[in-house]
Amino acid sequence: MQENGVVADPALPAFAVPAYPVGFPLLLLPFYSSDPFDTAPYFIVPALSLLLVAFAYFLLLRKRFGVTTSLLSALLIAYHPVFLQAKTELLSDLPFLAFLLLGLQAMVTEKEEPISGRNIVFAGLSFGLAMSMRLTGFLLLPALLAWSVFDRSKRSAAGRIGGIALLLFAILNVALFPIDLPGIWQFYRGAIAAQPLLLTDQFIFYLHQLNALFWISPFSWTGGLIVLGMLVYYWRKRDSLDVADWFLVAYAGLLMAVPYQGGGLRFLLPAMPLLLRNLLSLVRPFALPVLRFRRYLHVAYAGLVLVLILPGIVDWLTTFEREYGPESLAGKHILSIVEQSTPKDAVIICAKPRAIQWYTGRRATYLIDGVLPSRIDSAFVQLNARYLISEGTGRPGAFADDKMNAYLLSFGDRYVPVDSTKQLTLWLRK
Repeated sequence: MQENGVVADPALPAFAVPAYPVGFPLLLLPFYSSDPFDTAPYFIVPALSLLLVAFAYFLLLRKRFGVTTSLLSALLIAYHPVFLQAKTELLSDLPFLAFLLLGLQAMVTEKEEPISGRNIVFAGLSFGLAMSMRLTGFLLLPALLAWSVFDRSKRSAAGRIGGIALLLFAILNVALFPIDLPGIWQFYRGAIAAQPLLLTDQFIFYLHQLNALFWISPFSWTGGLIVLGMLVYYWRKRDSLDVADWFLVAYAGLLMAVPYQGGGLRFLLPAMPLLLRNLLSLVRPFALPVLRFRRYLHVAYAGLVLVLILPGIVDWLTTFEREYGPESLAGKHILSIVEQSTPKDAVIICAKPRAIQWYTGRRATYLIDGVLPSRIDSAFVQLNARYLISEGTGRPGAFADDKMNAYLLSFGDRYVPVDSTKQLTLWLRK
């Protein structure tokens, strides 16, 4: 049993990361409230982060594409429904992307132009903060290494930026607020080893996610076009790739290597601005011969931006409701039922064990991928996990989980309902 309120059987594979970097919690700290349901102030963080993402993206593009194209591109990202949805969730994705883009824009120079000392420090600090938001930020290290190998004039700058980033990460996550780095490494190593590497499945899955970036049927095939465009882009720029290009390669490799698909479109958030940047670079040579008509080109690009995102914005505005997560009426209801109907030392089986611990103070556990229901049930008995929260089959809510439903099909007769909402049920083991 761990101090963070998550209960686990050491004999089973780890089902959750034992710790997260401290960057995102530190951003939330100024808005902390003793009332676990008073989370509205926390959403200032993703809202400001999205503004920072748009601003940093504008700066990243401005030198290469000019003010108008960069502004339209920043608006496309800021008002893309995937980013609007991310703004409504307490996740570290947007702060991570904001610091990533801030660091990348500080490194934008002409090929032979050196990066100033001030920008080296700024990029290093930004990357250190990005790494402290999400461990994905560590992909910046191989990106910096590849950049320095293929562009030797930037070798000193790359080393200093990486050193500053690592130093800041160590200060925050090792010296000031130590996290379980060995445990994190063991978790990811075990999670990757526990499932077969199916590159074809991963590629097809994320190809479909790229198709889903647009909400109108004529663009439903764009995933393949984007992949083809990236291959052409990297072939044409193979002698002048920058850190952003290398990071995108490293991130794509991570998506292919880790056999996990639960994040869906969310995992494309760090890639989307860089994909758009590279696609703009591909079409730019075709626009140069007709620059005297740039006003019409900008109008056409503005129209394309509007066509691409407006249907998704309308869909998001007309259907969005925070009805699935812990802050929904059903979520608050079931959590209040947990507080009122379970003893303080109860262990709750739930798809969101950290949410249970945060909102109710109860300890929680969860199911394990690749483990038979009979083994899971035996583990629950050993852990004295007698309460279970489930969501109706086929619902897309935050508490929904196919493995939970499969477990209940086999062992549901061992539980009786305590109370329920329209979507959620709290069960007690007989």
